[in-house]
Amino acid sequence: MALPRILLYLSISLAGLGAASADVALASPFTDRAVFQQGKPVAVWGKADPGEQVNVRFEAPGIERSASTTAGADGKWSVALQSLPVSSESGRLTVSGKNTIALKDILVGEVWLAAGQSNMDMALFWTPRGKELAAKADSPEIRFFKVRTVASDAPADSLKGAWSLCVAGSAGGFTELGYHFAQKLHEKLNVPIGIINSSYGGTSIEAWMDEASLAADPAGPEVKRRWQEALAEFPARRKKFEEAKAVWEAEKEAAKSSGAEFKKPAPTPPSGGPGSQYVPSGLYNAMIHPLVPYSIRGIIWYQGENNVKRPTEYQTLFPSLITGWRRLFAQGDVPFLWVQLPNYNIGADANWPGLREAQARTLSLPNTGQAVTVDIGDGKEIHPANKEEVASRLARIAFHRVYGDANVADSGPVFDRADFDGKVTLHFRDAPGGPQLKAPGMEIGGFQVAGSDRVFREATAQLEGDTIVVSSPSVGKPEAVRYAWTNNPQGLVLVNATGLPLAPFRTDTW
Repeated sequence: MALPRILLYLSISLAGLGAASADVALASPFTDRAVFQQGKPVAVWGKADPGEQVNVRFEAPGIERSASTTAGADGKWSVALQSLPVSSESGRLTVSGKNTIALKDILVGEVWLAAGQSNMDMALFWTPRGKELAAKADSPEIRFFKVRTVASDAPADSLKGAWSLCVAGSAGGFTELGYHFAQKLHEKLNVPIGIINSSYGGTSIEAWMDEASLAADPAGPEVKRRWQEALAEFPARRKKFEEAKAVWEAEKEAAKSSGAEFKKPAPTPPSGGPGSQYVPSGLYNAMIHPLVPYSIRGIIWYQGENNVKRPTEYQTLFPSLITGWRRLFAQGDVPFLWVQLPNYNIGADANWPGLREAQARTLSLPNTGQAVTVDIGDGKEIHPANKEEVASRLARIAFHRVYGDANVADSGPVFDRADFDGKVTLHFRDAPGGPQLKAPGMEIGGFQVAGSDRVFREATAQLEGDTIVVSSPSVGKPEAVRYAWTNNPQGLVLVNATGLPLAPFRTDTW
């Protein structure tokens, strides 16, 4: 009996040694087939034993970069490789300490983070057109990293995900908007493109904000109050669901026993409880924090549908999110481009025009851009299918403002000022020669005017030179005008010479 006991003690001791001596490890974004950002220092980080020497080396044809560091008392380490040139040839990242990690097929090009809710997450396989594109995909220089959807109460160190090639067999799960954006960048820039997709359907902006930014925002206390209230109510909602489910299961079993048909739908579990995607900062903690500070060129964002009932809050939350992410990624005012919400016919308690206005106001931040889509949505579908045109408008902004191509128009006509004199004469910028119709003979819609009673009524509009004249027989002396200021505006046919639409606007502050 003595020998087995000695062996048992020895095995326990060895296991303890293994636990105490952790292998050097890379952070989650670093896997085979990754894309590194060109033209700026490349952050590489991970964990090792406290005090362990860590050596990092990147090699590709004609390129060699290396850096060394020592893991801190908490085991964390990080280095910044010197700026890399574009490389479409497979590179190798080697990280060595007490063990060695070797990642292969690493390219260097342009990396963008794609984030938001379902319209960003919407995969190619959702639509027939997307399935066709995925089946024919053959762009191995385009790579995608899909972050698994999950929430966390505290900032996480890791996440689930891996880089994959944009080729048949793997492209179907790629974000369709990100896919088209990447294709357009690749076609024009002719460099490898990496898209990190960290998005989650049906989520509010407060879930994507880091805790410090949310706490400092004027809307933060109200967001936290609502969440605490929701948590307090959740047990009762859960109990009600369980009782309803028990009744449903009994009815189902009774029908089965009697041979009767049973079509009654099962009760829906309550949403919004602990650990759900609605936890304030929960998605930042789980799905963004582990990506920080991966070197990126910019961010594209499609979110807001879940905040349309509180657009006033969004006016501060959205810029707070942007400045917070920029602070955490520590790469300066990294370009942040977003999709302004499209047209959608939904109940009166949802203020889509107000949310669009909150998005537009955020253009006051530097290095931002907005793709106007109020003319290409689907009034009956919250997930418009035409993601390619949305991506095209985002790509135009990137080409013009990020990559410096002044020949690419990135905005439709922008409202400048209004003259009120019994009628309203509107002046614009970013529309050489003035606004024009998408096609000759189209009727202009989307305008409303109001007088001193502040009641807005439908108005007619006419192009006159480089201006638009708006009037209504029901409003003798207009004092304010609005354009595309409903959830699902119609008749939006005004564009510039490039075909980009006039953005929603209003002259009042009522």
